[in-house]
Amino acid sequence: LPRERIEIKPNYVDSTGPVSPGGGGYVVFAGRLSEEKGVRTLLEAWRGLRDVPLKVAGDGPMLGEMVRIATAENLPVELLGMRPREEVLDVIGRAELQVITSECFEGFPLVLVESYARGTPVIASKIGSLGELVRPGETGFHFEAGNPASLVEQVRMLWADPALRARLRAGARRRFEAEYTPARNLAPPLIAALSMTRRAPGAPARDDVDDIVRLLLAHGADPNQRGLNDYTPLHMAVQEGNLLAIHRLLDAGADPDLRTRID
Repeated sequence: LPRERIEIKPNYVDSTGPVSPGGGGYVVFAGRLSEEKGVRTLLEAWRGLRDVPLKVAGDGPMLGEMVRIATAENLPVELLGMRPREEVLDVIGRAELQVITSECFEGFPLVLVESYARGTPVIASKIGSLGELVRPGETGFHFEAGNPASLVEQVRMLWADPALRARLRAGARRRFEAEYTPARNLAPPLIAALSMTRRAPGAPARDDVDDIVRLLLAHGADPNQRGLNDYTPLHMAVQEGNLLAIHRLLDAGADPDLRTRID
């Protein structure tokens, strides 16, 4: 496919609460407690981070082993188990930083976006998508996947530098607002739905398209967001002759003066 016909739509989170200043005095890990998530690397690293409290939110096949090791070795690790989402988001927001220790190729970890939404910097293994999603010096840092010493080095560096953590908190929140909000991520499917208004074979019925438009706008789609070929939703609705969608978009704040490069 031509490059101009491809758009990447990342994960997003709908509601995570306000940005948090941190200040909790701990590091957080939130995820499934299993081998591929790098929890052995996490525990091994914390043998060298005995002055850094770690909260672990989640459950999985390695929970029992983690409890035994943390208790027997008196590690500064608090295992919270499964918690309601809002409670986990609060724990993430109050953390000084979050560690993502995956040793498998993640697609797009939602916990990363949740961390950015709360302004919490991330130290993540440099593997798969995490190598791209974490921006060193802007939203966090990387460590070598499966290497406890590399993780210790990065945690120590960031733990010892409150000013850097503050800059990263601001950078993480900016990245969230630029890329991972409903307004940013619901506009592409809104434009796609509008493009099907007059297509015949296999296309949704007109009423279905209107229902999709109404639903996406209700969930926060930005009516002025540009998409494929620089289209805005209003531009697409006008091109497709969808009068009901035009009215819905204008009522939702679409700017009729916006132009695209194909006007």
